[in-house]
Amino acid sequence: MNHLPAKSHPTIDTVARVSTLRPLHFAILVGIFYAGLAYLIGSSYFFIYDDTALIDVASGNSVTHILQTSFTGFFRPLTLLLVKLETIGFGWTRPYGYILVSLLMHSLNAILLYAILRRLDFNIGAFFAGAFFLLSPFATETFFWFSSQFDLLSALLTLLSTWMLLLYRDSGKTRHAICAVLSYTGALFSKENAIIFITVLPLLIIWQRKKAPAARTAWLISAFLVPAAGYLAIRSMLVGAFHSPYGNMLSLVRNADIVSHLASYARTFSDLSLKMPEAFSWVGISYTGALIAFLATALYCRPKLTVTTLLLFCLALSPVIWTAPTHAGTADSRFLYVPAIFPIIAISIGVETSLRQPLLSGGWTRIARSAGIAGTGVLLSAAALSTSEQAAIWRFAYETAHSAVLDVLHTAWQNPGSTLHVRNLPLRLTEGPYLVKPYNLIHYAKALDNPISNRIVCDSAILSYRDPEMLMPAERSELGPSGNENGAIKDIVIGSPARARFLPTN
Repeated sequence: MNHLPAKSHPTIDTVARVSTLRPLHFAILVGIFYAGLAYLIGSSYFFIYDDTALIDVASGNSVTHILQTSFTGFFRPLTLLLVKLETIGFGWTRPYGYILVSLLMHSLNAILLYAILRRLDFNIGAFFAGAFFLLSPFATETFFWFSSQFDLLSALLTLLSTWMLLLYRDSGKTRHAICAVLSYTGALFSKENAIIFITVLPLLIIWQRKKAPAARTAWLISAFLVPAAGYLAIRSMLVGAFHSPYGNMLSLVRNADIVSHLASYARTFSDLSLKMPEAFSWVGISYTGALIAFLATALYCRPKLTVTTLLLFCLALSPVIWTAPTHAGTADSRFLYVPAIFPIIAISIGVETSLRQPLLSGGWTRIARSAGIAGTGVLLSAAALSTSEQAAIWRFAYETAHSAVLDVLHTAWQNPGSTLHVRNLPLRLTEGPYLVKPYNLIHYAKALDNPISNRIVCDSAILSYRDPEMLMPAERSELGPSGNENGAIKDIVIGSPARARFLPTN
């Protein structure tokens, strides 16, 4: 290859080689992210909402029973087996261990997305997509809440299957195809939403830069259909093909306002103004503007590929289109975790196009590159700021739940047989995080071998991280035996979050 003269402008290819961000750089970024959140979140994590039920089911059933049984209307045995392993290692007294596993799976997902896009010939766009997905300000519930490990494990195995599939497309080695099919099978038995990968597979094959023989392509698609059909058959016997705890999925989708729900998911992805520190809410507007600019660039420069990724986004939402998240909070944002990969790819196309311009170019090309650098900085900075703010909200949620459980159980142990009336059991925050369900009290007492015999009347309430004075009544529920032996009624009003670690009371 001829060298450029000293005063010549570098070509786009030369700049691409110079600006290549090595996998090591991305691995360092992931390590910093993991260490930071492990400190902020792991050090204060406490089981909230469905966490205790998940641990109770996993620890209280044998491996064989988990593999043969549906629980609460779901059949997700592989995730339950993972949780069972976690219970062996962490038990009830080390909740930080569970969330560290969640953060690890999320970090691995970001690494796999980066690796997949590099194999699809993305360069700086792969680094951006991996970093943006690592922050995921639109889906923090997925890795800040232990109960979302269904989504994390399914995503991990789906991405691993995709990466192995791309390796097979390049190498033709059977072992890569086998690993791809096995990983996809694991994803199905982690969460049923992975079934949608069957429809994505043909588009992925078309997208891949190398065209394979028709026979190999047909064999590959049929190999993925076998575990999908097997999973549906098993699920149909145990649960029902389209049954869920929320109702029949076909009926739910048929009755849903699909256009409105799609708009809600799109807004949750693109609007962070209410998930920022109040002093920086204006950054959310800049974030939205940068997303629109990069998406417009992608549509202009690579329209077919960009439209394909946006269609895949809609397709990936089909299993959850019957419901919709709120852009103002984190509740149900886990439903956006995997589908968001596709608009991230679309945005990364615009980033790649903008930043691959020559460093020493002039005129409009130089302006486009400068705008691309600024826009990329805005997106990543806004995402980091929003994720850190949401981490603070979730930390407050853990401490609030911890304080509530301590107050109620200690009072119950000190007043055996009394009826306890909890005036303000925290149910959830207006910002999204769930807090305490009444049955969490029973699970904790049972796990610590110090069961409670009290009748407990719980008046649940909705609180707010940003407004300490807010207290919205939610619902009333009762636990324990009816009536009370000594006629005593003990009122409990939950105070401010306590930071003491949970210890059994003898």
